[in-house]
Amino acid sequence: NAVAVAFEVDLVVPTALRPLLESHLQIMQERQDPRLSEARFRFLARSAPDEIRELLATEGYFTPRIEQSVSAIDTGWRARVTVEPGEASRIASVKLEFQGAFAEDAGTYGERSATMRRAWPLRSGMVFQDALWADGKAKLIRELHSKSYPAARIVESLAEVDPDQHSVSLHVVTDSGPAFRFGGLEITGIQALPEQ
Repeated sequence: NAVAVAFEVDLVVPTALRPLLESHLQIMQERQDPRLSEARFRFLARSAPDEIRELLATEGYFTPRIEQSVSAIDTGWRARVTVEPGEASRIASVKLEFQGAFAEDAGTYGERSATMRRAWPLRSGMVFQDALWADGKAKLIRELHSKSYPAARIVESLAEVDPDQHSVSLHVVTDSGPAFRFGGLEITGIQALPEQ
């Protein structure tokens, strides 16, 4: 009768970041899997720092210090992962540019582009968050699509990180494409149907 080997993970991380790492790290997902082997556990522990760097970057932490180790314990194996996220990077600048027919429409461009800029979710001084970055770009395109520009697209998207300054400069360029407008509605062919 074989005794099951235990695989424990000791994650030392600031409380605010624990849910992010616990819910996404592969080693956390697999630690309770009865098919988990020592070799796989060691591999997951070695892979954890790279996974953590990617996850922390989505929350604005681009210079973390991460240490990991694996040791034998009485019941199996324990991985210890220590994370010091470093200073969160903040938005240094935001540049939103508009091209295409939207930018050429002198009658509405000024007011509508100002409204879109005010609605942009990442402002100077805020901590960079990848979810807000993606959401902001999606909102720009949705707004253009809803206002006569269904061919609108992002032609340039850059989040330039300066890890030494803990800052991020954002630059987005949209191209609205041409304006699409519906003309008057004209129905033809009804005279060919019999009256009833």
